[in-house]
Amino acid sequence: MPWKLQPEDLRPERWFAQVLPHLVQGEALDWSGVPEVGPEGLEALFSPLFALGLPPEEVARRLGVETMPQALRAWTLARIGLSETHLKGAAPLRDPFAQLQSIQESFRNYAESFVEPRNPRIADFLRKGVEEEDLLWREPFIAQKRRYRLGKSVDELIREGLLPPEIRPLLRRDPEDFHDLTPFHPYVHQEEALRAALRGESFVVATGTDSGKSLAFGMPILAHALRERRPGIKAVIVYPMNALANSQYRDFALRLHGSGLRIALYNGETPTTRADGQALKERLLLERPVSDAEVLSREEIRENPPDILMTNYVQLELLLTRREDRLLFPPEHRGVLRYLVLDEVHTYAGLRGADVALLIRRLRQHTGAGEGLQVIGTSATVDRGEEAILRFAENLFGAPVARVIGETLEDPPPLDLSGLPKELKEAVEGRPGGEARARRVVLFLERALSEPKTLSELARELAEAEGLPEDQARAEVALGLRIGAASGYLVPRIHAFYAQAPDLTATLDLEGLSLKGERHLKGKPAYPVVFCRNCGQEYLVARLERGRYLPGPSLMEPFRKEVRYLRPGFWRPEAEPPPEDWLDERGEVKKDRQALLPQNLALDPFTGEVGEGGVEVAVLPYPFQFCPTCQVAHSRRGGEIRKLMAFGLVGRSTATDLLLLSTLATLPEEERKIIVFTDNRQDAEFQAGHFQDLFRRILFRQTVMEILERGPAYLSELGRQVYEVWRRSDPRQEAKALYDPFGPEGRAYQELLSLAAVLEAARNTQPNLKNLEAAGLVRYRYRHLEDLVKEEGLWRGLDLPEEVRRDYLVGLLDLARRRGATHHPLLNPYNFRYQVEEPLAAFPQEVFVEPVGAALLLEARSPRPPRFGHTFRLYGDRRPSLFEAWTMRALGLPWEEAQGLLRRVVGALKEAGVLRPGELPARGRDRVLGLVLSPTAILLEKTEGKYLFCPRSTYTGDLYALRLSPEYPAQPLEEREVHPFYESLYRKRPFPTPLEARAHSGQVPGEERRRLEERFRNPKDPLSLLVATPTLEMGIDIGALSSVYLRNFPPSPASYAQRSGRAGRKGQPALIQAFAGATGHDAYFYRYPEKMVRGSIQAPRFLLDNPRLLQAHIRGLVLEVLAQWGLDLPRSVGDAVDYEDQRHTFPLRPGFKEAFAEELSRHKEAILEAVRGAFHREMARFSWFTEAFARQTVEGFLEDLEAELAPWREEYRDAQARYAEYATRLRHMGPRHPHRDEVRAEVERADRQRRFLVEMGFRDYLETRGFLPNYAFGRATASAELLTPSGEVRRLERPTFIALTELAPGNTLYYGGRRYHLDRLSALPKPEAFRPARRCPSCGHVEVGEVCRACRADLTGEPPTLKLLPPPTLMALPRRRITSDEEDRARLGYEVEWDWRPKAPKRYRHGEARLLYEHNAEVVAMNKGLRAWFLEEEENPLQNGFVYCRKCRRFLLTEKELAEHPWKEGKEGRCPAGGQEEDLERGVVLEARAESDVLALEVPLPPEIPVERREAFYLSLLAAFRKAALVVLELADDELFGFLQRTADPRVPYRVVLAEGYEGGLGALAALATWPSEETPHPLQELAATALRLMHLGEEEACERACYDCLMDYGNQAHHPILDRNLVLPFFQILREAVFQEENEEEACPGLKALLPLCESELERRWLLECCRRGLPLPEEAQRVFDLGGTYTRFDFFYRKGVGVFVDGPAHRDPERARKDRELRQRLTLLGVPYVVFREGEAWDEAFAELRRLLEGNLDAAWEEALELVETAYRPLLQGLRRLGLPAPDEVGEDLVLDGRIVGQSVARWGTKRLVPPGLEALGFPVRPDTPPEEAAAYLKA
Repeated sequence: MPWKLQPEDLRPERWFAQVLPHLVQGEALDWSGVPEVGPEGLEALFSPLFALGLPPEEVARRLGVETMPQALRAWTLARIGLSETHLKGAAPLRDPFAQLQSIQESFRNYAESFVEPRNPRIADFLRKGVEEEDLLWREPFIAQKRRYRLGKSVDELIREGLLPPEIRPLLRRDPEDFHDLTPFHPYVHQEEALRAALRGESFVVATGTDSGKSLAFGMPILAHALRERRPGIKAVIVYPMNALANSQYRDFALRLHGSGLRIALYNGETPTTRADGQALKERLLLERPVSDAEVLSREEIRENPPDILMTNYVQLELLLTRREDRLLFPPEHRGVLRYLVLDEVHTYAGLRGADVALLIRRLRQHTGAGEGLQVIGTSATVDRGEEAILRFAENLFGAPVARVIGETLEDPPPLDLSGLPKELKEAVEGRPGGEARARRVVLFLERALSEPKTLSELARELAEAEGLPEDQARAEVALGLRIGAASGYLVPRIHAFYAQAPDLTATLDLEGLSLKGERHLKGKPAYPVVFCRNCGQEYLVARLERGRYLPGPSLMEPFRKEVRYLRPGFWRPEAEPPPEDWLDERGEVKKDRQALLPQNLALDPFTGEVGEGGVEVAVLPYPFQFCPTCQVAHSRRGGEIRKLMAFGLVGRSTATDLLLLSTLATLPEEERKIIVFTDNRQDAEFQAGHFQDLFRRILFRQTVMEILERGPAYLSELGRQVYEVWRRSDPRQEAKALYDPFGPEGRAYQELLSLAAVLEAARNTQPNLKNLEAAGLVRYRYRHLEDLVKEEGLWRGLDLPEEVRRDYLVGLLDLARRRGATHHPLLNPYNFRYQVEEPLAAFPQEVFVEPVGAALLLEARSPRPPRFGHTFRLYGDRRPSLFEAWTMRALGLPWEEAQGLLRRVVGALKEAGVLRPGELPARGRDRVLGLVLSPTAILLEKTEGKYLFCPRSTYTGDLYALRLSPEYPAQPLEEREVHPFYESLYRKRPFPTPLEARAHSGQVPGEERRRLEERFRNPKDPLSLLVATPTLEMGIDIGALSSVYLRNFPPSPASYAQRSGRAGRKGQPALIQAFAGATGHDAYFYRYPEKMVRGSIQAPRFLLDNPRLLQAHIRGLVLEVLAQWGLDLPRSVGDAVDYEDQRHTFPLRPGFKEAFAEELSRHKEAILEAVRGAFHREMARFSWFTEAFARQTVEGFLEDLEAELAPWREEYRDAQARYAEYATRLRHMGPRHPHRDEVRAEVERADRQRRFLVEMGFRDYLETRGFLPNYAFGRATASAELLTPSGEVRRLERPTFIALTELAPGNTLYYGGRRYHLDRLSALPKPEAFRPARRCPSCGHVEVGEVCRACRADLTGEPPTLKLLPPPTLMALPRRRITSDEEDRARLGYEVEWDWRPKAPKRYRHGEARLLYEHNAEVVAMNKGLRAWFLEEEENPLQNGFVYCRKCRRFLLTEKELAEHPWKEGKEGRCPAGGQEEDLERGVVLEARAESDVLALEVPLPPEIPVERREAFYLSLLAAFRKAALVVLELADDELFGFLQRTADPRVPYRVVLAEGYEGGLGALAALATWPSEETPHPLQELAATALRLMHLGEEEACERACYDCLMDYGNQAHHPILDRNLVLPFFQILREAVFQEENEEEACPGLKALLPLCESELERRWLLECCRRGLPLPEEAQRVFDLGGTYTRFDFFYRKGVGVFVDGPAHRDPERARKDRELRQRLTLLGVPYVVFREGEAWDEAFAELRRLLEGNLDAAWEEALELVETAYRPLLQGLRRLGLPAPDEVGEDLVLDGRIVGQSVARWGTKRLVPPGLEALGFPVRPDTPPEEAAAYLKA
């Protein structure tokens, strides 16, 4: 019973003594006995209940809100954040477990709706996989919302003197309520942070999401600002994301209202002038209250700096270096800055972390804060221990960090079961033990859920604790969870995981089946299995290789010509005839179709070879064009995915859309918001557009079903009826124009919906979702058929029942309708553009159909084809048409009679108005005339849940009299029922308002992102989905948000915690859903979700040991100091560079250059002093960071600046030339020239490019180039220019390695809801940009030199047919909007080769395994052209590099394009600029070169592995090493590349190389190469353990060799058949326990020990060590005197191959000594003696490159001589040794002496080691001509 209040109960002493205990125990209040009472004074009474952390609905129930007086009721609801409608809604707390069950059931129905296998064994296997093997989803993890322990109250902290009294109103609970000043109650960790700050400490607050971290640093900052009332910025708060900064600024600004303190948010979106700030204030007043503390413009900020400044790290860089911002930290404010806060500090990893660390040091120096600056970091909980985060924070802050403050949790509140829903009460009463037992289980769950756990884990714990059977324990736990959620005692957070199931694979005999994509089962090869979409027949995908049928690619991988489909069982032509249109007049298969017929073979299931006694299969070629089982024929066009289906291949995009729709449907209306996270900007754009399109299609179909519930509807009226339904139900104010039927937008929208109805009536073309007819929910009827059925003259001579006549006519008209032959004017693309797209330009998201599929029925052959659309002949010439074939089969007539009847029927249909004249435009002004169906004659009606189905063509209808398919007249129709999925999806319309989805990423302009965030906060706005990159990971805080969705698994548990933490922040249950792709990183965490949900969050890593990075920050200090004296960089490149220079050199403008040089010279010493002050720790730590390094960087500022402008000058020069060329060509073209429009477009494009380059921000350009700090936003980048439909040019930039394929020719980009095609160069490369190269014929390696670095093959005979080019800027043109017909982003496959060129790597050894690590190593990646593509068969991709036309700059990607593009004599080509054959640039290889961190593993081939399997061993090693590294280092897939690199050591033929994907490195790989390490276990050992776990170590049911769980992923698909985990498991078991030691230089470099004592200087010793580090051979001699013919010189080192080395120290700088050196070395040159000079103080890279070239060249000459001299029989052996990288022998065929006599001749000698013929073992290693070179090499290397 509720506690009935009396007026005296509201006295504090009575309330706290008698009323409050009942409230805490869970009882409710009844206010009916209390007269009108206001909220005055009640806040203090209610506050203890508020502090319990209960959900708002539960607080409302206990306070008895429904019985309160009206005024008090309104105040209380506002106070706890509820509305009246929310209160009146459904149950107080929804059941999140029932919600999840509903979503999962819908997802299962969708997955099962794809295919029904004909093979019952496969069907049972798949059904078991869904039910028992987590195929579609994993058991969810359940967590509960954390309750943080309260510390002392604000009043107690004030009394203690820790806070000033005036802070009390600033710490009010609701910052937006300026009247209720009751302070919030701090948590323990917030109190600890306050005390630490007041002690002057720097610290990190590491607590969970929604734990009040902002007030943990906010309290000490506000307290300090109130006490220190002097002018100046006292705290700088830096945020990693603008979304987070906006949210936090709003909170702080409102708190400061009336305090006299001032706050500003300074970022790129801050208004400039005071007037702009006032305008922003007026806009904000429409959205929220505005505080008097807010400083809203830059002008006001600069005039009077605020007390608190919020910004981001990029903006902070600008504040320090811009002249106009120099007054933010003026000299008189030095020392005022007390606090620097870095929110979400765990995000500062890799290059960004290094940049921010150096920025902090500069800020400390710039403001004069020195060591007195307190730095506070906030972070998600870090589980690797306090020491790790302390080390990271001290490295980042550049100062000691005192502590890491963690979280303290509160005990749970009392459990109250009185408010349970009726069904739960009955469930409790019906179980043994009743309420007491339920209470005990709920209390157990509260304790057990200290971390996320599955239902099974909880059941096991309960069973073990109380000795229960596990089934009973599971039932009790399930009920207890629902009771806990319903009572508010437990606030569940459910983590659900779904999967895109990997390949189903099977052996040829179908004895082995696997759902893990395994390629070996039961000792036999296993093949991917696909199914015919029509009949469910299984096919095994194979590839034909040297006569063997080996496992082929999966359906989503690129296919090639060698692909074959294997159907179990022989093809029987008599029972499974080929398609009729494949036959000629004689009934024989046409010649051009014979190759497409199935071939019967018997294949050995173990080898895939043809042989007797094998498995009988019918082999079909690629592309799939004929299913013999159902006799369905397909055209060559269209992807395989439209014809075939793989089970579980639920497309990620459609699955995401449907999961989101199911989730939104289970949420209350005010909570229908979901953030969808993805880690790729392109994926965000694509998914938003995909959902937008799919939802509108589904909504249209749902509305049609709603209309049909009231009765049939005519097709011509259906669009208008949908429009009226939407007009009545769509409340969007911004969409009002759409529903004005007389306005241009309203008319266009009506026409659009009318077109959608007509297109819906055609055949279903969406592979992943059926339309209403294909789902069996609607059927089409036709007017006037009853009259035609009864017209006997039409049927003369035919005795047919009326129902047969009716079915025949319906089938005939269905054939026309399903082929698109229905009239609609908008099927003409030109009409569509002007009547729909242009009027609806402001509503692009509403356009969800396109004018495709127009068709005409021809009564006679047309002389010309239509410009668009299709034509179908009604009457055939040599064979029956489709319509005649239907007539013949349905009515049993011969062809002639059937044609006569068909002509009469067509005439009658025309007279009745069912068919009407139609036309399609042809070339020129011609028209193609024909017939189309009239929409006014077509009627739709809903079915009763059953329909007839054609398994060959997917035709659906109700031809119950004939039961034949019009599409395939010989095919009987089968009766089916509507699938439950489509019944549920289309039968009701749960969303009356059209939902919207938008992308939120760095690609979206900042103001647009802010607007999207405000719309998303509004529960009434239809923007329901934000598809976001990590821009929202730590930002938006929406109380009503109860669900988030992860489109992929994030890189790390830290990211997962942040993303999942966006949901349920209001105290309501939260649902977090993640979708796993079938490969790689996603597959691992789907398999081990606990490692993500409750995985350890690691401290970030970054490196400061980076000269280029420090140079950029030293230049930043140059700008800082000069800004204080009024000097700044020009705004744009055009302001800095004289772009009008007539000589086209485009120098820096003299005014800027001279002024800058003068000021730089004047303030140079001050700058150097600033460098020493800011970076004194780094100068003491890094040997290369010397005073000279700093001085050289400062003095060389302008010289380096000039060098950085070289690429800009080239690009601008080219844009100028293109503009002049095309403008000239346009002036000479006639007004009707066919290419005039295209040339005019080129002129405009070149002009836009010129303007873009001139107006480009100068500072932005220098940051992009890495000249100035750029905070990991792409030091070395490549870009693409998108020409939007509005004519605007958008430039997208990507890191070079990623851009090498993502921005490669032919690829597709997504932006603003559209697809863009990268098809041309933005500017022509200059000839000097190319480097000639050769492709090695032996191994395919692309090499610049004359010797292949990969296999040591001699390339002197190979012409340099390739040209290396850095990734150029490409231009992308808009193609079409994003539609749901696409399942994934369109991406091409490229052949990419990687290479690491080591200079001085660190080497570590454990036994025979070596680990090599190099920071800022030179890494090269080369895109050699298209590797594979979903092209039509006749469009073969070009090989041997890219080809582009120098005239029009287009890339030509296929043989067809190459043949048709150039103009030839007498024949026009497709080039709009008239390009000819000589204008084609061929053999272009895109080369990305960058400095990045590299880790390499060198492992000898284990002796038990045969040589023929060595490639399998190393590829398996690479796959396991990289997969495990991605997991352990928490990297995204594109942040770590892996490849094999050949070595010259025959014992280690390959090294496994991992390279970080960002210029300058991320600092992640360094953790694997730090020995000894402070981390336990060592990250490399953890990597090995992860790899073993991936590879099923200890699992009973493991894959045979490899599967997607362990080694396979999309990137290594070419190697799937040979990957084998068994080969590498032993190595990783050793690696798990391995401890590496740094390798001694002398051990690593044979010969070094003998040479070091001969060195005469430390410089020479340094040269030897550097030679070792770079992997070059050491010289044989030192201090070699060389006779020059009367005079002598001395080489410091000498190679016996005839190459000398001089190492010149400081003495050689003496002028006289330098003169003598020149004379002597000139004589060496005249004598033809090669030498290389290494000088102290100079970079040695070029000298070492020259030395390597000389040695390799001499090596070639020596080898040629040796091969000439060696005995002919042994020549192949020596050639093999040469390929293995061994140096040439010292002697060949020398006499062998034993006991003083010659006993024979050696084969060859290397030093003291000889190869000798058999019988002379005493004198060397015996070899025969057929001895494997590897054996001889092993002897020589030992």
